[in-house]
Amino acid sequence: MNEREACLRLYLAAFPDETPASAKRLFDLFFDSDCLYTLEAGRPVSMLFLLDMTFAVSGRNLPVCYIYGAATHPQYRRQGRMKALLLRAAEVARARGAKAVYLLPASEQLAAYYASLGFTGRFYHTCRIFAGATGQADIAVLSREEYRRRAAERLPDGAIWPSEAFFGLVFAEAVASGGGAFGDKDGSLLCQRQGEMLFALEAFGDLSDAFLASLLRRTGAKKALLRGPALRGGARQTFGLYLPLGEDFAGKTGYFGLARDL
Repeated sequence: MNEREACLRLYLAAFPDETPASAKRLFDLFFDSDCLYTLEAGRPVSMLFLLDMTFAVSGRNLPVCYIYGAATHPQYRRQGRMKALLLRAAEVARARGAKAVYLLPASEQLAAYYASLGFTGRFYHTCRIFAGATGQADIAVLSREEYRRRAAERLPDGAIWPSEAFFGLVFAEAVASGGGAFGDKDGSLLCQRQGEMLFALEAFGDLSDAFLASLLRRTGAKKALLRGPALRGGARQTFGLYLPLGEDFAGKTGYFGLARDL
């Protein structure tokens, strides 16, 4: 077994919700250029992906890196393997010219661990379940190009712009799941379907209840899960893959992420 195959097995064991086909696409795109791993007796025992992104703030586009798919073989956990790999990732990111690295921990219980490595809380998202509403909206299926164009027009200050390669991977997975990109004159949404649930990966603009009700009927899903930032004063903002790194996020429930300046 070569190192790529061993890393792929480690990744699938750590993330059982991933399908082998989805994981293979990820590895086809990023393993050679962006996968860091450590070896023990010639085989990988910990790994992560270090993906290039862009932080759009105050009219500038700053390079940052997203730490994704971090995993350690159970036999080698609590031995400092991942700590060493995360510190190495920070050095690689700095050498690439990145201004920060960020990640999305699996749970808030890991916050203290990442804090010991210099990561601090930067963005928090609340979750909303939508189901059962009535109404009709004129929604259309959007191509990858049209969706990306709409997103660029509404990109908020202090948000992260995924690379074309990473966005393309997420978009293809969304479509393959039975979801995809949809929009009307007021907003657009990228969603992935898992069973009877639609997970909103991104949303831009104003999405009415009629929009969401029409989307559920169109996809055959029963419910939709929408994640959105909790802002002081209850202000609304776009959300999703374009994860804000600003300091205005006050809600500390649901989805959250950490970042470390370089």
